[in-house]
Amino acid sequence: MELNYLRYFYEVAHTGSVTKAARNLRISQPSVSKIVRLLEHREGVRLFQRDRRGMKLTREGEVYFDHCQRIFMEVEKLQQSVQEEKKGVSGELRFGASDNLCLYVLPAVLKKFALLYPRVRVSLFSGTSQGILDELSERRCEFGIFYTATAEERFSTETLAMVPFRLVMKKSLAIENKVPLPSFERARTKLKNIPFIGSRVVDYRKTYPVMGMLRSLGLEPVPLIEVSQHEVQKKLVLEGMGYSLFPAPMVEADLSAGRLVSVTLPRPVESPLLWAVRRGWVLTPAAARFREVLQQELQKGAERLGIRPS
Repeated sequence: MELNYLRYFYEVAHTGSVTKAARNLRISQPSVSKIVRLLEHREGVRLFQRDRRGMKLTREGEVYFDHCQRIFMEVEKLQQSVQEEKKGVSGELRFGASDNLCLYVLPAVLKKFALLYPRVRVSLFSGTSQGILDELSERRCEFGIFYTATAEERFSTETLAMVPFRLVMKKSLAIENKVPLPSFERARTKLKNIPFIGSRVVDYRKTYPVMGMLRSLGLEPVPLIEVSQHEVQKKLVLEGMGYSLFPAPMVEADLSAGRLVSVTLPRPVESPLLWAVRRGWVLTPAAARFREVLQQELQKGAERLGIRPS
């Protein structure tokens, strides 16, 4: 059934007059009458009662009209959506990310996103992976970006990229302890006598990723200080209080400036960067566009930092 035929019927029913409907539709009155009769013939029912006062809907006609009304409301919504798409994505983007991502990865992403989609308002939660999952559970965030894997069935996660980690310390601390930076096998003995700065164990339901990475390298550090925020951990390392293992984007500038030095690891040590949503969730247009921009920026870091986008 052609949508225009329904439009003609709807206009007659709405105005109660073939003449008024024809005027609104800018077509001839006989054409409108012909279409209405054709619909009645096809449906095998009378849609209107005709008299000198105009066109009145029959019971069947009222049912027909109700359905047409819903159809044209959806058509109007579709047209509005198309216009919004032409103007650009709008609305609110609510998501969570690990604090180190908020500081060292997302500023460039958000700057580019804001230039491309200036009508989107961003609400960003910065915290631990568990804190982000809590925000997702309470529907305060649409998606989360972090490193720590979760086995909870109510969440769906996928890997955006593999991010390398660097084992770093202050240069003066390395010199003081005679750490042979190019040789991990020799450095490992020295590291046993240097304090480790790590995350709070209580913030994780399982062994947190960094500790698992260090153990895979044959290290079993006992943290001197446990801190919930990565930036505070890095500040303590910059003060020469110990060593730690950080994502490459987090220490790139400090290594280039000589504020920190890194121990050459025997093999790449990396962690998946995860994108998490509530299971079954369909991304809003703003979230889908943000993900595109994020993946573009991760691709830029592939050669410079060794990031491997998925």
